[in-house]
Amino acid sequence: MSLSVKKTILSTLFALTMIVLTFHFAESIPNFPNPMLSILNFLPYLIMIVVIAISFTCKISRELNLAFSLILSYWLLQNFVWPTDANDATATMLYVLIAPALALNLIFITTMPEKGLYNKNGLTHLYIIVFELMILIWLVNFTPDLLLKYLYYPYFSSDIFGITPMYQSTVIISSVAFLYLLLNAIMKKRMLISSYLAVFISVIFALHFINTPNTAMMFFSVAGVIIIFTIGLNNYRFSKIDLITELPSLPSFKKQLNSLGERYCIALVEVDDFIEITNEYGQDISDQILRMVASRSQLLGRKGFPYRYGNKEFALIFYDMQLSEANNYLATLCDSIANEPFILRSKKRALIKPSPSIIQDDSHSSTITIPISVSVGIAEKQSHHQASAQVVVTAQEALDRAKEQQQYFATI
Repeated sequence: MSLSVKKTILSTLFALTMIVLTFHFAESIPNFPNPMLSILNFLPYLIMIVVIAISFTCKISRELNLAFSLILSYWLLQNFVWPTDANDATATMLYVLIAPALALNLIFITTMPEKGLYNKNGLTHLYIIVFELMILIWLVNFTPDLLLKYLYYPYFSSDIFGITPMYQSTVIISSVAFLYLLLNAIMKKRMLISSYLAVFISVIFALHFINTPNTAMMFFSVAGVIIIFTIGLNNYRFSKIDLITELPSLPSFKKQLNSLGERYCIALVEVDDFIEITNEYGQDISDQILRMVASRSQLLGRKGFPYRYGNKEFALIFYDMQLSEANNYLATLCDSIANEPFILRSKKRALIKPSPSIIQDDSHSSTITIPISVSVGIAEKQSHHQASAQVVVTAQEALDRAKEQQQYFATI
């Protein structure tokens, strides 16, 4: 069982436990002492503020987007739905629209890759929140009669819809979103998607208990706790596993340096012209190239253990191996990367003017071939090396020499 699957199972069990416990004690929550209930009414805000702070600290945009959506939904319920009469048109409209808006937002979040916060991708998430708020305000104030008809229309006469105060349109849209998120969670086995699904279930339960605001408040709080747990679990994983290549990360490499023996080699591998390729074809393509190089390095098996070392660098540790033997494996790695160039088959990409280092296949106008090569520096543990970190420094010097001399790899 892979680490990703284990994390998914753990996060799912935690989320289900929190939801089941809250649902179990749902009837007793309104019986809490009034001072406690007054404090608990602000609990969702406090939890979401923690989520927002963690998101800014960890530079993650999807959880930030979700936190803003939840805090906005709870604020609308608390200030415009619960204090008003049940027949109030604005309150009814908000109640009907919250679940579909959150469902669409979650679907958007699951389809957008996480690439950080302070970039175009992160700004897109913030733009989506502002756009949703503007649409919501417009719908509340200028809702077309035709839309109202579809939102309030009783599509089915089944008594099953009588078990919840939610309108049938809300139940239908929420069910479709639930199935979409569930299928994604099953097929992709990703921890974040399963957690988003649990957050959505929590909000649906909150809307189900719309007539008991204190119970709804607890479910919003549970949604926030699930997000915090997921972020913690995810960042614990990413502190050890690189997000892009799924190789052990730099902290794992540094930790491993402390447990090496007296006989080993360390190699540093750098993708050539990586910045130029990124500028030419974008971050998504460069990430795919990194994954390709990572997969090639993993083919060495137990002969060499690869790590993600830097933005365009990898590190390999060859245990109980002399320099000459490690060189043979590295030569094989370099050849396997150079002999199988990266191929783009996107018609849109083919319209981009290729740089001189890019080969375009004229017989297939939608195909662009990007030659990939790497430079390697390797060093063997010697008696004058007082620590393994010094071997890494020596390997870096060898890598610099290889790049200067435009060779496959250099040794020191």
